[in-house]
Amino acid sequence: MEFWGAFSFGDVCGSIFAGKVNLLRHTGKINVILYGGIPGASILLTGILRLPVPSIILFFIWGFSFGIAINLWLTSAHNIVPEEMRGKYFALDGLLSSLGPVSIAVGALIITLYGIVNTFLIAGIMMLVFTAIFSFFPSLWNLDGSKGPLILETEI
Repeated sequence: MEFWGAFSFGDVCGSIFAGKVNLLRHTGKINVILYGGIPGASILLTGILRLPVPSIILFFIWGFSFGIAINLWLTSAHNIVPEEMRGKYFALDGLLSSLGPVSIAVGALIITLYGIVNTFLIAGIMMLVFTAIFSFFPSLWNLDGSKGPLILETEI
């Protein structure tokens, strides 16, 4: 339980930090790194180290990263999604977020099959692989969340 407490505390601290600094110009890079890279490395190291104190610190780092990334992404979405599309965008975002229970069930199955430590190793490696893949998309990597609504090609 102390691991998830550290994650939650990190999430709160990251959220507060995100509100104090203006990182919107670097939304793409920060989200690739803070949604995938740092959390993936934290999860992988938790599986490798298997020690309580470093794991608590790593869960805090993971939560801190998410706290920044989530707030940065939502602020960016309000800035770059055209006003008439925001309802559709956030409805789709909410729909996809409801897949959480499915991912929990899949995670439970993987834990049952391979054990908790191996699940951390698998999850960490997968997050780092996807982070590497996403870093090759210039449109995501260079996303600037401080700009006004994106102009869709159909509007030009």
